[in-house]
Amino acid sequence: MRKYLNRETVSYLTVGICTTTLAWGLFALLSHSGLGTVAANNVANAAAVLFAFAANKIIVFRSSSWAAKKVLPEMLKFFAARLLTHVLETAALYILVDVWELPAFIMKGLTMCFIQVLGNYALGKWVVFVKK
Repeated sequence: MRKYLNRETVSYLTVGICTTTLAWGLFALLSHSGLGTVAANNVANAAAVLFAFAANKIIVFRSSSWAAKKVLPEMLKFFAARLLTHVLETAALYILVDVWELPAFIMKGLTMCFIQVLGNYALGKWVVFVKK
């Protein structure tokens, strides 16, 4: 159990809760204001990604260098990884909500947990903030 519940995973979950709250709150606000599901998801995820990069870099993976030669590759890989999970989540939301007409708020929660949280942790740990 200690292998999976350590400083890194607990801080990732904490940052993830903050990121999720931001994304979910914006998604709810925008979708209830009349913006379509996909557009609301795009805006919410974009804001969450900007917050998540800094929080994951500093708090979770403790990548302390802000030198351009270090931060730019991290940022590009981070954004590419998030774009991948965003596209997968958006496709899933489109099918679940717009095609199958399931409840948007619940489907957003499920896709966020299974696609965003798990996928982003794995990509962050093994692709983006790799310790050499």
